[in-house]
Amino acid sequence: MAIQKVSDPVKLIQTAGDTYQGDTRNQTYIISPTLIGVGDTITIIDQGGTNEIQLVAGVVIHNAVVVADEAQLTLSNGAVINIRGASTFTFNIGGNMTTGEIGVDKTFSEFVLEALNTTVPEIGEVAVTVTGTSKMNSDGTVDTTGEMSSGTLPPEEQATNSNNLSHTNIGLGTLSSNSTKGVSALDSGVHWEGTQDITFSFNSTIPNEYNNDDALTNNWEELTNQQKVAVRDITGELNKLLDIEITERANDGMIQFNIVEMNEEGVMGFAYYPNSGIGGDVFLSQEFNNPNSNYNLDLNSGEGGYIVIVHELGHALGLEHPFEGNVRLPNNEDDTNHTIMSYSQRDNIEPKFSLQGSSIHLKLHSKNPDLYSLYDISTLQSIYGANRETALGDDTYSISYDEYKIQTIWDAGGRDKIDLSSTLGSSTIDLHGGTINSADQYSLEEIISLHQESINDTNANDWIRESVTEIYNQDALYTGKNNLSIAQGVIIEDITTGRGSDKITDNEVDNYIATGKGDDKIYLGAGGYDTVDGGEDNDRLYIDLNEGQFTLQKIPNEAYRLVADNFLVDFENIETIQLHNGVNYSPEDLLIG
Repeated sequence: MAIQKVSDPVKLIQTAGDTYQGDTRNQTYIISPTLIGVGDTITIIDQGGTNEIQLVAGVVIHNAVVVADEAQLTLSNGAVINIRGASTFTFNIGGNMTTGEIGVDKTFSEFVLEALNTTVPEIGEVAVTVTGTSKMNSDGTVDTTGEMSSGTLPPEEQATNSNNLSHTNIGLGTLSSNSTKGVSALDSGVHWEGTQDITFSFNSTIPNEYNNDDALTNNWEELTNQQKVAVRDITGELNKLLDIEITERANDGMIQFNIVEMNEEGVMGFAYYPNSGIGGDVFLSQEFNNPNSNYNLDLNSGEGGYIVIVHELGHALGLEHPFEGNVRLPNNEDDTNHTIMSYSQRDNIEPKFSLQGSSIHLKLHSKNPDLYSLYDISTLQSIYGANRETALGDDTYSISYDEYKIQTIWDAGGRDKIDLSSTLGSSTIDLHGGTINSADQYSLEEIISLHQESINDTNANDWIRESVTEIYNQDALYTGKNNLSIAQGVIIEDITTGRGSDKITDNEVDNYIATGKGDDKIYLGAGGYDTVDGGEDNDRLYIDLNEGQFTLQKIPNEAYRLVADNFLVDFENIETIQLHNGVNYSPEDLLIG
């Protein structure tokens, strides 16, 4: 299956096995019996703008299933049309594609009553099925011989009395609070209070309040233009995360930036917690002005100098180190992949081998998160609130091993996707917000082989193996582990993965999950109406239920539908289903009847 993003004002529905996802514009989806193939399955999702389903003259609905906000129409040729968010559509009956005549508009409830001869259930009520035929006429009327079936439904179509199984994203999930994981270890308890704006400035002279402290005046300098650009970039990115504005002013900002000589070797900066006077002020090391220093040269996102500013600005906003205070992070989470306020780094070294004449050289490049990490964002949003206007469209996020990136997704709305379809490594992704995941992760042997192939000198193979293995054994080698986080409250609907053996866990909304090649594991049950395509090789669904707690039936296109109390999934290319009891079954073993 594939998702087609629809931007055209009119879309002819004609491609088998596709989901049509509209944008914020007004769109019409035309269903014609001459365009949809026998047994095709189509899903239409569009809750942006004012949208219409046009059933042209000649469409015959053979049977249907209706719930509060969804309809499933089975046409006379066996094609299935799933309409999600059906109550938001206008249903246009009749019309003629050749002459351009338009039929008669109906609301969802009018369409269900006139075309399907039943009424729309209330939210939480049992779905109803309609059997018989309903034919759309060119004058906007309907010929129907359908009869409403109520009460007990066929097992494959049962819904519960307490759940509407489809759950589409309307924005954000549960946002961070002081009880969110990681917050208690990073929140210093000292914040900027009583304002929606935080200001910053760059000191051009030494403020009077610094004069009694050598640590604040020793070899003092103003930030360079390049350093100021980095600060502006970081505060701009913070504004995308937080429900406050961090703005620059010419002088006397609440947070003031400076360059000084550090009293302790190896210290690249320090900052004060929020307060009046010198509270909130940031001091960067004179090493930033050393023309040969990485802190001078690396002021782009994720690089050494940039990330020092991110860290110190975190203090200026109220973040403390995870190894201080009464609550501390466990050792296995006290690293920069979880929080940029940590002093520890793991899984972040990129080895770079080069052949210079007859000599092999190795340079180690330390990778940092792009900006703030998962626990930092949770803590800052618990203090200052979350920006609900960032990335409201349908966004796609991709990452691959050879990018050597570490990033956290903040996305406030839309139907969003993690696209790992071109990756070769394995991915472990939990679509819930507040999770740290591994995308396109490579094994030690795969990484050794990559570097050996890049040098292409068999005499160097043993040394490359030993060097990479030593870095790996120190938990330092970048493999793709813990490189992609989903911030608390973010809802990602869809994911596609590549050739590796992947592990995917669904979340509470309707998910589209396609795992490509590899022996993949898909964990379901969080909720929603999911669609799963296991792709090639041997794939397994994990369902935390026992027999008797769900129903399973075949649907068109060699697919299956599993219905439980709080979720539903249509799936294909799945070889094994493992239940709560740990027993493995083929889908055929669990079919009803």
